[in-house]
Amino acid sequence: MDDLKVCCLCGKDYEGYGNNAQPVCDGRCCDHCNLSIVIPERIRRLHGSYHVGDSIHIIHLHGEDTTYDGREGCVTHIDSIGQLHGDWGGLAVIPSEDEFYVIDPS
Repeated sequence: MDDLKVCCLCGKDYEGYGNNAQPVCDGRCCDHCNLSIVIPERIRRLHGSYHVGDSIHIIHLHGEDTTYDGREGCVTHIDSIGQLHGDWGGLAVIPSEDEFYVIDPS
């Protein structure tokens, strides 16, 4: 039997190799988080399909301290270079650099 590992997204234990959680976060994730968070986020980033009104969960903003870690908010503006601005605080989320995901409304 494999050793239990902890999913970097939900924090639950899983068995086996796990899944690459990039671009959402560094580390490995369980199958459930891979299917419900990571793969949809990869598709969004591939197509650049973020929209005003999307709710996001911030894992970590690259180059910043932990002030924004764990915050959630609504995208209120997308600027001309694709940064996401919203009601989570003062800093923009940069899709190509920051660790975050769109919260599935379902």
